[in-house]
Amino acid sequence: MSILPLPRSPNPAPALPFNPPLKKPEVITCTRFKQLPLSTVLKHSPLFIKEEEEDEEEEEEEGGGGRGRGERDGELTINGSISDSDVRKYSQLIHSYINNRALEEGRKLHLQLASKCSPLLRHPTIQAKLITLFSLCRQMADARRVFDNGNSDDPCVWAAMVTAYSVNSLPHQSLRVFAQMQHQRFLLPDSFAFSSALKSCAQLSDLRCGRAVHTQILKRPEAADAVVDNALIAMYMKLRCYRDAHLLFGGMPRRNIVSWNSMIAGFVEGGLFMEAIELFGRMQREGIGFNWTTLTIVLPACARSTSLHCGREIHAQMIKAKSKSYPDVSVQNALVDMYAKCGDMERARLLFDGMVRRDLSSWNIMVAGYSINGRTDEALRMVDKMVDSQVLPDAITFIALLSGCGQTGYVNEGLKQFERMEQEFGMRPSVEHYSCVVDLLGRAGRIHDAVELIRRMPMKPSKSVWGALLNACRVHGNVELAEIVASRLFELEPDNPGNYLLLANTYGTAGRRGDVERVRRRMEEKGLKKEIGCSQILVGGRIHTFSASSGRELCSSKEFQNLCSQLKEAAKDLGEGVVLPSLANEQGEAENWVCDHSERLALAYGLIHTGPGMPIRITKNIRVCMECHNAVKVISRIVKRVIVLRDGNRFHHFADGACSCRDYW
Repeated sequence: MSILPLPRSPNPAPALPFNPPLKKPEVITCTRFKQLPLSTVLKHSPLFIKEEEEDEEEEEEEGGGGRGRGERDGELTINGSISDSDVRKYSQLIHSYINNRALEEGRKLHLQLASKCSPLLRHPTIQAKLITLFSLCRQMADARRVFDNGNSDDPCVWAAMVTAYSVNSLPHQSLRVFAQMQHQRFLLPDSFAFSSALKSCAQLSDLRCGRAVHTQILKRPEAADAVVDNALIAMYMKLRCYRDAHLLFGGMPRRNIVSWNSMIAGFVEGGLFMEAIELFGRMQREGIGFNWTTLTIVLPACARSTSLHCGREIHAQMIKAKSKSYPDVSVQNALVDMYAKCGDMERARLLFDGMVRRDLSSWNIMVAGYSINGRTDEALRMVDKMVDSQVLPDAITFIALLSGCGQTGYVNEGLKQFERMEQEFGMRPSVEHYSCVVDLLGRAGRIHDAVELIRRMPMKPSKSVWGALLNACRVHGNVELAEIVASRLFELEPDNPGNYLLLANTYGTAGRRGDVERVRRRMEEKGLKKEIGCSQILVGGRIHTFSASSGRELCSSKEFQNLCSQLKEAAKDLGEGVVLPSLANEQGEAENWVCDHSERLALAYGLIHTGPGMPIRITKNIRVCMECHNAVKVISRIVKRVIVLRDGNRFHHFADGACSCRDYW
């Protein structure tokens, strides 16, 4: 399988050194890959999974035909000497408890063995499996009791305890047991103990400790296997040590699909979305294929970078893949989410309607998608349909819904949904919900009501609550309240430049230039800088990035000058002024609409280098300004094109001189 060449980011990561030749891997079909139970980390613990028919045949051979499974279990040896058969049967029984997370049954069995002082409790396989069962059920006290009472010197038991702490997000305890097994019991960790220790180092963001574990791995007499290599890659990628991960990945004698997934996931987590998409493309060109886990990793990269073209290519790969299984709900959710966050709600809804089974996340994705795309009516109808389908909304549902109501001016409906949370669904609003309602009231000019809501909050207001109120003060020019709110935010977030800029803009709107300069000097003294506005557009299979005042070459080109002339002539016929970036007028003086807005530069580039009638999609990292918003509206009417602009808050769909946000700020 292969996909079209994928775009590169303007600052790609260093090239991956792939020195050893790759042996052609086996064909990997797109089957559903489930996470293996934690018991598989026990190197010496055989897992027996038998079918019912095999169990019945064994019963007949032992003269026990016709007895139920519970009766057979009751006849297992509890005390006295133990045999391999006893260990195998109890191991199989506990393994079934692990698969079903049967905590109570496991506790009863443990109590039964302990009450009889059974030697089975001292067998490493039984100890390891009990530790695994209790840890997967989040009962670490029980797991530790089994470990301490067993007092085992078997590496698999210690590995089980190291892993138990790691999967329960207790990295300090995990590393403590990992150290004790070597320095107190002089046991050599196996591959799974090393991999769990590396995961704990990543959880602690402790690169020094991770390198120490890596050194121990290098000192082992045998070479590291794929499990350890993959854990090392995952750790280095999580800690942003991309060069180390590259070297490990390139030096692996044989990479499996987990190795590729670890690299892609690391890029996504580090915000290097185009590198993740590009590595996925290389993965296909080298014939590795993908599994469903791969797609749940790479599709969010397309969503977060608004790379609709790349997402469509991956969707095509899914359709072409000769898979024996249907994508599970998580994969379908990732695909729907990608289309929704790329602004294609029609395709997202088509896929959503075609899902055989939906979970709560499926519904939340659609509600959030409609909200960020300015289609609040559809978001409200989706929630009603959700309730009619016997799916109860959760806190995430209402955060998305209240946010959408706030951005489109649905004040009364938003307040109704806020009350509905507790009255109809018994859900107590969190600070995030209060933040959305404060924003809802503030945007509508009901600042007094927003302040009263903050006073009645049952919890302490968070920075998001004060930030929403400060933004409302900026929009409606309430300088006195803005100063009070800003002082609170400066205490909570002393190093956030956005709060200073909001206060400065409030002063600027009120004409208080001296106060604006005072705020800016304070920012300089604290070493705070405004986030640089950047806009991206995909043209010709490549991502083109523009920043403020970086378009001199574009603005001085003949194509750009011709475009400006055409737009100005067309604007005169409409009776409206078009604002496009330009460097200077005929007298060489900078015009009031110079090249200092990245979204205008990206739009101009798209108009020049794409065919008539083609939609233009632009992504900006911060909020679009009103001046650019008005310019794009006019341009969409002149060129008769759909222009989709995603800023730091939401989508703006421009068509025929109008925007989906209905100019509500």
